[in-house]
Amino acid sequence: MAGRDGSVSGIPGRGARQALSNRAPNLKGYHVCPDTHTVRVRSRSFLALVVVMGAVAIPRAAVAQDEAGPADAAPGRLIVGFTPKAMANGDANEATEDVGGERVRRIRSVSLDIVDVEDVDAALDEYLEQPGVRYVEVDHAASALSNDPLWANQWNMQPVSASNKGTANVEPAWARSRGDGVVVAVVDTGVRTGGSDLDASRVLAGKDFVNADDDATDDNGHGTHVAGTIAQSTDNDRGVAGVAPGAKILPVKVLDAT
Repeated sequence: MAGRDGSVSGIPGRGARQALSNRAPNLKGYHVCPDTHTVRVRSRSFLALVVVMGAVAIPRAAVAQDEAGPADAAPGRLIVGFTPKAMANGDANEATEDVGGERVRRIRSVSLDIVDVEDVDAALDEYLEQPGVRYVEVDHAASALSNDPLWANQWNMQPVSASNKGTANVEPAWARSRGDGVVVAVVDTGVRTGGSDLDASRVLAGKDFVNADDDATDDNGHGTHVAGTIAQSTDNDRGVAGVAPGAKILPVKVLDAT
């Protein structure tokens, strides 16, 4: 399921980027660079969940902040990610010169520059037109997103980086929504709430198609694991965090214990 406004933000694959580029005039809130098909999302990303037989798919987000930037943004400062090639051949330097920015720091290990600019909004647009730019965002203070003790071990939820590319990057999504008002059907082995870090009040009455009744209690464990990944109780000083802790789970049991 997607957000209520039907929008999805992130870095699509090549085919999706071309499709976005072709449809760009009809996509409100998107800026698509015609040369690189890089997508800038003006609004913060929201949460998207797709669940099929226990699989959860969430698009990666590389999001530039809103035009005014968050309240804790460093005035006039951007973080610009480049391709390694752009760093090596000088395109990164030329891009910053063309934008009229001043580089204050370079972190080669992750191919990014920290740059001061006069006009943040104009620079966000101009950088995305430059060759070799992977993303650009307003520099702002970071804070812990969850007090769950195992949050730091959830690499799959952390921001995308050079060493951690296949992540959900939930921070920009949580800034927009934590899944409140969304119901996610978990088509799996059922869901069990007793003793788990999954709020029973967020699990709806389901259906058991294995035993042809309405008791969709998990007798295997896999369905409960998937449900926890989606909507585990979050920021409660226990266990791990869920991707959409505000969402509700609809258990649909189609697999037995074996």
